[in-house]
Amino acid sequence: MSNIKAKFISSEAATGFWTTSPDSNVFNNPVLLSVVSCKVQWVGVYKGEELLLIAPLVADLNGDRFDIPFFKYLSPLWSEKWSSLPV
Repeated sequence: MSNIKAKFISSEAATGFWTTSPDSNVFNNPVLLSVVSCKVQWVGVYKGEELLLIAPLVADLNGDRFDIPFFKYLSPLWSEKWSSLPV
């Protein structure tokens, strides 16, 4: 059985991952998301110690899910190694 776990990661860790992910774009930039939303938390998914993907969770001040106008691509960002695997 593989050792897969998810945990919250810092914005700094998300930014570092974002810079190398082939899925990165302006709409999922951690710095920009923190400016245009009230609250952003990042979840990292690990296999062992290797970070496979990150995903933003964007919320309003009450902690409710929040959709940012014009920011519709808030899906996970895969690592370069894992995004190249066949589906």
